[in-house]
Amino acid sequence: MRSAREHLARLELRYALKMQLGRIIAGKYCLLHELGRGGMGSVWAAEHISLRSQVAIKLIEPHVLASPHVQERFEREARALATLRSANVVQILDYGIDAGIQYLVMELLQGRTLRSELSARGRLRPDEVWNIVQQVSRAMTLSHSAGIVHRDLKPENIFLVVDGGDDDPSNVKVLDFGIMKALAAEALPLTSSGGLLGTCEYMSPEQAVGGEVDTRSDLWSLGIVAFESLLGFSPFAGKSPAVALSAICHGPILVPSDVAHVPPGFDAWFARTVQRDPNERFQTARQLSAELRPVLDLPRSWPGSGFPAAGEGEEPTLRVDAAAGSPFDRRADARFPSSIPAAVGGQRDLRNTALIYNASRSGALLATRRGWEFEQTIALTLHLDSAYEGDTVLAQVVRVVAKDNPFWKFDVAVRFLEPLSEQLLLRIEARARARS
Repeated sequence: MRSAREHLARLELRYALKMQLGRIIAGKYCLLHELGRGGMGSVWAAEHISLRSQVAIKLIEPHVLASPHVQERFEREARALATLRSANVVQILDYGIDAGIQYLVMELLQGRTLRSELSARGRLRPDEVWNIVQQVSRAMTLSHSAGIVHRDLKPENIFLVVDGGDDDPSNVKVLDFGIMKALAAEALPLTSSGGLLGTCEYMSPEQAVGGEVDTRSDLWSLGIVAFESLLGFSPFAGKSPAVALSAICHGPILVPSDVAHVPPGFDAWFARTVQRDPNERFQTARQLSAELRPVLDLPRSWPGSGFPAAGEGEEPTLRVDAAAGSPFDRRADARFPSSIPAAVGGQRDLRNTALIYNASRSGALLATRRGWEFEQTIALTLHLDSAYEGDTVLAQVVRVVAKDNPFWKFDVAVRFLEPLSEQLLLRIEARARARS
């Protein structure tokens, strides 16, 4: 046992020393800069020395492929992935072992992950969600027909490709098929800290309990990705993996329309996608995509999306009160602002209410119940002295971040189209002090 541990330690030391800028892998790939790092290895931008072309190369930690059996399976699955030819699947170009270090070479993509997009904007329009789901479904249809289950579909593994000077991504590629996750689980079921490998909130129930996983597990994961992209948060996010896994396996399934205004038909589509019995789900990615098209393939200006088309109608109005500090630092503070008037029938207009918790003459930070589109213009009605009258200012959204908070769901940064007057800024500060 000791010799095996010492051998693994030597491999890990060799890995750490080898993975540096300028190192040559397999005599033909020169490492340029690190793109990312995780528990199973690192990903680098590299240059093929002979061809002078740039690629992405994943360098795998020694413990992931420690046994000969797992190495053999890695090579078999890498060959299978390399045969997948699709505009929606990242292309595998090469694989091998160099001085004890396993590597996987892929095309180098320009753009951003869906996770980065959601972090910047909070949520997407229905037509954007549909575009992503249909392209991921094409990738899944191809891989599933080849007998390959992804096992790790999540926003981090969905890439929005930007070509040339166009910053609007149209092509979607699926990254990082769960080959490493499956092999690592086979070699070492738990991480050294005792936690599950990977991001558990996208796991199907059968995957969460270590059961038999087939293509329908990927369809569950894709349904969770669609929910998060449309609503701005994951339905099974938890404070810990144990909490998330319990919700996946035993908790009530959220009804999307109970927490947000969604297109008609999305509730039924999502409910079928997350049936705990795989036999009750959609059975193929093509079927899942076909059923979603009439639900989300809508005009950009769909009235329920909160994303009006440019130049159409007036700016949406957000009713705003002031707070002395960030409500995200005080999770128990879910109080509805008392200065915001009741809507029709005495019901509070939750979706269009916000707290302003940091302000200057040029911009502010808001806590809101709904997400907003990047660069969208909104009218902020500041209810500082009266529940029925307020000062209205126009602002442009510059950042939207989804938050794990029981009441305020988004942290929104705005810049004012016209600087606030000193008097109005003083009134905001006075109102915040009064509420503290």
